[in-house]
Amino acid sequence: MPEGQGNQLIGVPRGTYQISVLDNSGCISLGTGEVLEAAPEVRMPTGFKPDASGDLFQGVSNCEIEFELWVYNRWGQLIYTGTTGWDGMVSNEEAPSGTYTYLYHYSFPMEGEVQTIEKRGGFTLIR
Repeated sequence: MPEGQGNQLIGVPRGTYQISVLDNSGCISLGTGEVLEAAPEVRMPTGFKPDASGDLFQGVSNCEIEFELWVYNRWGQLIYTGTTGWDGMVSNEEAPSGTYTYLYHYSFPMEGEVQTIEKRGGFTLIR
């Protein structure tokens, strides 16, 4: 259910709406507002330091997304693939510090269809 917070509306589905705005002087303005859907924003870390807290290397998003991650070592060998983040381990051993690359596919529903975006980049594993 949509709710108001100050001058913001939260949880409003996409569409066109007739709106009225009451200002501090008691004046009412009438108009039309259009709510659009936007793709989730995903940022990939440029560094990763595995620790006992269980942190994983994965994208950080403002929305829930489904993803698949591939991690490659500096020689281009695939060392991890999965639908959860990477824990910094290779064959049950700690991967060495250094530079790694990734391929990250994430999917999300938008305007009634599933959209997929691909990100590629590098990061530094710190031990």
